Amino acid sequence: MKKNIYLILFVFSLLFVSCDTEGDFIEHGYTNYRITVMYPDHFADFNNLSVTIDGEDIKDGIFKGKEERIGILAISYLDYVPFQQKVNLQPNETLQILLLPGKEIELYEEEKYITFNGSFILNSGYTVKINGQELIQGLNYISKEKAVGNLEFYKEGEDEPIATISDISIEADSTLNLMQLSDTEFIEVPKDDEPDPLSNKILKARFLYLGDDMLTMDKVQVDFYINDDWCWMFFPERIGTITLEKGEMSEYIELDYSFREPDAYGSCTSEGYGYSFYYRSRN
Repeated sequence: MKKNIYLILFVFSLLFVSCDTEGDFIEHGYTNYRITVMYPDHFADFNNLSVTIDGEDIKDGIFKGKEERIGILAISYLDYVPFQQKVNLQPNETLQILLLPGKEIELYEEEKYITFNGSFILNSGYTVKINGQELIQGLNYISKEKAVGNLEFYKEGEDEPIATISDISIEADSTLNLMQLSDTEFIEVPKDDEPDPLSNKILKARFLYLGDDMLTMDKVQVDFYINDDWCWMFFPERIGTITLEKGEMSEYIELDYSFREPDAYGSCTSEGYGYSFYYRSRN
């Protein structure tokens, strides 16, 4: 009998909670906003990242209601330039943040951005920018509207560019190859479709001859030799040669470095291990 009483009371309580008159109970729901940092990879310093809308922290909060929220989004991180923009936030929206080189903060939108790879040979203390955005070696994110323009090269401590490459258009998933020739000379290395070596024991390289006070010739021939770093021996047999014309990128040359493992107790031979490539030039 006692069990039956408990059962009746339990059913009654369910009926009581589930009943309401129209308009007496409204389900408002709750929302929060997910914050992710797209760049740099593996970002984890969220304690120093501030994200607010109209001054209210939205990084860790849960908010009543499911309505669109309109306001001024503000993002700050350490000594980066603070970001502010009017936004329309949808319930449970994910905000994707870019902490770009040059201490810039941007809000990532997939349809407005591309990525590309930077392959730069620059001296220490030099940077390159396009439309004010600093570019770096490796992965870069850039808005499509900034991806077309002039490359400007800067020396550390100077506000004005020291060189410019005009009319650059960066394509999605491409590689931008840049090389510094002197303190004020830079070039974009042309893209090519040269296949990779057939073996990981083959070195494939090409060269750019610029000349100097000693090498004043318009054309030089470069011969390659090997030097045994294991035995400190030089082998006079030429293993490769290439002709370089001043100011022009050479064709590719392949050099084989598939030498045997060292034999600590064996004699030093041309089949030993540990070779370096040496070269000499002649006109």
